[in-house]
Amino acid sequence: MIKYYKFGFGKITEFVNEMLRSKEINREEGIHLIENYDGKCDEYYIDGFCKYIDISAIQFWEIVHNNMNSELFEIKASSLSQIIQGRSACPGWRELS
Repeated sequence: MIKYYKFGFGKITEFVNEMLRSKEINREEGIHLIENYDGKCDEYYIDGFCKYIDISAIQFWEIVHNNMNSELFEIKASSLSQIIQGRSACPGWRELS
């Protein structure tokens, strides 16, 4: 998921690329998978990861924020602490059009 905010694509895109090349799925199925799952991660897994590497969720989102590709995403919330309160995949952020 961190890769998604840094490079604009995540693990699902990688899986879909391989599945398209091996003709396991068609393009429309791949697009559906990427739109529904790439860049999304339940906070349960984020919390578990944070516990594993011994950092807080706020530290995690600060790291993600500092490495985020600002040409692809922007932060709508005025502060990171506001973002953390209502966490989701990457709270308070949106893709730029």
